[in-house]
Amino acid sequence: RIFLEESKTILVDVAGTPTVPCGLAAAFNLVLPPDLRVLSVELSARNFDPLGETRWKRYCYSFDAPTGVSLCKSLYWSTLQDQAEALAAVGGGNAGEDGALEAGVDEREHMPEKVRHRVPAPDDASVPPMHLDRMQQAARLLVGTHDFAAFQAKGGRVTTVRTIFSCTVLQDETGLVSITCEGDGFLYKMVRIIAGTLIKIGIGMADPSLISEMLRTLNRSIAGPPSPAKYLTLMHVEYDINHPMDKRAPE
Repeated sequence: RIFLEESKTILVDVAGTPTVPCGLAAAFNLVLPPDLRVLSVELSARNFDPLGETRWKRYCYSFDAPTGVSLCKSLYWSTLQDQAEALAAVGGGNAGEDGALEAGVDEREHMPEKVRHRVPAPDDASVPPMHLDRMQQAARLLVGTHDFAAFQAKGGRVTTVRTIFSCTVLQDETGLVSITCEGDGFLYKMVRIIAGTLIKIGIGMADPSLISEMLRTLNRSIAGPPSPAKYLTLMHVEYDINHPMDKRAPE
């Protein structure tokens, strides 16, 4: 096992003459870029499974103040488009140049897409601010063992039940906002959908109770969109010790 900075772990097979682990670490660091370092190397069993033997993981979705404004604006616009689509599909209306719906055009089958593209982008002044207290309230509702089917981008897993040990939303003195999730496993794009949903709640486009509704109904369509992947970091993977909040841990 090779441990990289921020506790990333990779598993490699080394052919040829056996090499002591410390020698491998030095060899890797000679050819790695300066912002990526091997912290340690240790021998593992031949059948070691980096995915199957994980006890818990920590993901962090972080963004600064300017990025937060951009994320809020994008999500706010997407929500306005969703609302226009839904209203047009039900009422058979069309969208005018200002994004308002005009009645009398019976194109229900193709209406939503046309409406979506005619909703104008909001200006910065009209985008609601992000309230961290609402996001924190919603994040607490994620903690526990639940069916997180509404928080996955696609299926394919044997089960969508996961345990979230901790989910926090914090902002430091520089304005950096960090959404941190710790759990025994995560579905495809799960943390990014959590981030998008919390931002949606933070700008007032949904109540914190949306989290409970998603967990109850397993309805993906009411969630926020997945937030951009470039702000997501896998911070830690634990193989040896159960999470302190894991109620399944032995006494």
